[in-house]
Amino acid sequence: MIAALQDDIGQAFIKRYKDRFGADSSPLIGAQVYDSAHYYAVAAALAGGTGEPGNYEQNRKISERLRRLVYRGVMGTTHFFVPEQAAIPYPDATNDPSLGMPHQYLQIQDYTTEPALIAPPPYETAKFQLPPWFKP
Repeated sequence: MIAALQDDIGQAFIKRYKDRFGADSSPLIGAQVYDSAHYYAVAAALAGGTGEPGNYEQNRKISERLRRLVYRGVMGTTHFFVPEQAAIPYPDATNDPSLGMPHQYLQIQDYTTEPALIAPPPYETAKFQLPPWFKP
């Protein structure tokens, strides 16, 4: 449901990831950790730096920045519901793709290539294909 988008930002990340970790690596999953680390780093910088273990005051400042920050990463936009502290999904909870993380629908159309992103718009790069083994 979340992965590197297949837009310019996502494709640049996918290339860097495969160059570093090999052709058989999984940048679609690696994007989750990448975006999370960068999102935290931006929030910590805006809050005045990271807090050492036990520095609850600084960690709360970072948490507050995370709750308010709108971050565009390789997976799309991360923005949190408050108080749920969960990413707002697009298009499920917002009609604005700049304020929600795309709930991606990927389809393996050819096992020798990366999965195709078939929804949601405007991010889709392919159309849904009925699997050849499916008999209606």
